[in-house]
Amino acid sequence: MRPRGSFQQHHVLTMLAVLLIVIGVVIGGVGLHYAESWLLAATGETLELAATEVADRLDQLLLERNGDARMMARSFSNHMEDQARLTAFLAWMKEIRAPMYLWLGVTNHDGRVVASTNPAFLGQDMSHETWFRSVLDGRTMYLSDVQPDIPSGGVEAVAFTVPITGPRGELLGG
Repeated sequence: MRPRGSFQQHHVLTMLAVLLIVIGVVIGGVGLHYAESWLLAATGETLELAATEVADRLDQLLLERNGDARMMARSFSNHMEDQARLTAFLAWMKEIRAPMYLWLGVTNHDGRVVASTNPAFLGQDMSHETWFRSVLDGRTMYLSDVQPDIPSGGVEAVAFTVPITGPRGELLGG
């Protein structure tokens, strides 16, 4: 038989060991919770910064494409009858801005494609397209949401359209 004092000592030591384990688990849990909270906050801040940077870059890209579209429309207003010149200019713009543009085109005031970097669209009637209807209705620019671009084989893209106007503000095309 064991002496009674030894049993009580063993019982106290077991209780102390269990208490130390419980305290260790609680401290570890609190530490993990703090670390998780800190990591989530740091990740959220990083994602916020990345999203802001992406939005800024996208804004800049869209602003540049808007400038390109307006510049082309202005330069085309005096040459709407010269299909070869328009087509050559579109091809050059597509080449120097690669890979920004999937295709470029010019329509006349009826919505018929008169110049295009994709010859399959020459002569096609685009008067029913939202982008053409918007400039026909007097908008100074049309910018689509990201959507499949049929002339480019269904690749998701953003479409820009600006009106091509004559010297008295009349619509010559888009």
